[in-house]
Amino acid sequence: MRNYIGIQAIQLGNAGGVGSGGMGAITVREDYYFDTEALRDAYFAANPSELTDKVQTAIAVSGANPATYTIQEYDAAAMAWIPKVAVARGRQGEKGDPGAKGDTGEQGPKGDKGDSGDGVDQP
Repeated sequence: MRNYIGIQAIQLGNAGGVGSGGMGAITVREDYYFDTEALRDAYFAANPSELTDKVQTAIAVSGANPATYTIQEYDAAAMAWIPKVAVARGRQGEKGDPGAKGDTGEQGPKGDKGDSGDGVDQP
């Protein structure tokens, strides 16, 4: 199974302001992140059954730090990639410290007595 990464989209307001939310999240398969459009095109040339209408890819914006991607969606009728929105995906942080140990729960009820043996005397 392939991994998916959810990305919070940036939505441009009518007055040119920037907001987030409204659109929900864009989800791009992990193996659909490419450093260039040429690499994306080569991938889909080698895997044509994956090039379906509305498939989304992420193309890296050269030199951006943190890594920034332009989301593109394939329009099968137009046979073209349509830019959707630029988003940022930050770096993975350091592993955090272990949390505190939780409280010990109450003792559970005693189980039923088991079946007796097969009649063989035990020493």
